[in-house]
Amino acid sequence: MTVATLEMKPIAYGRDCKTYLLYDAETKQAAIIDPRFDHVSRYMTELEKLDLRLKYAFDTHTHADHLSGSDRLRNLTACAIVMSDKTKSKVADYLATDGEKFKLGGHELTVLHTPGHTPDSICIFDGARVYTGDTLFIGGAARTDFMGGSPEQLFESFRKIEALGKDVEVWPGHAYNGHEQSTIAVQPALHAPFHAYPPSLFVFPQLTFLLPS
Repeated sequence: MTVATLEMKPIAYGRDCKTYLLYDAETKQAAIIDPRFDHVSRYMTELEKLDLRLKYAFDTHTHADHLSGSDRLRNLTACAIVMSDKTKSKVADYLATDGEKFKLGGHELTVLHTPGHTPDSICIFDGARVYTGDTLFIGGAARTDFMGGSPEQLFESFRKIEALGKDVEVWPGHAYNGHEQSTIAVQPALHAPFHAYPPSLFVFPQLTFLLPS
């Protein structure tokens, strides 16, 4: 699919975990967001099919539900692994700060530090779409009850996402309840805690009904 910025292809081989391939059609430079280790061969097939050169592999956080494929992709393509500067992982080539930009052809990808699910959670903004990893789902919130999670930090991260603009598309790291994508404008209607609760009230028990097991 095409919007005003980069080409983007969602890659999903299971019900839940989502990987996104972004690329500049002119230069053939590409980035991949949240690749899984067990699907690396399929990503390589996509890259070859589209004649792309993988420049970056972004991990939006330290994953608890699957093994990242970034290291394997780096071995195969010489891409650079990008993670938050808050991560404890030793795998990353670049430790991105909040607001740092990464060139992809004639475009830029902006890293947003969005803690709450984990201290090293980030979102990737391409100018028209924000890839939220496990920070924000469509109609749901990230878990905050493990891995250094914080409801208060998650609330502030939602405000950072909201500030991107109401027309920005939201593409999450999981598609629970069958929701693939949305826009920032409709998130409050789908997901009450996204907008309704001040930090002092935004506590984990209120999110329990929204969380995947």
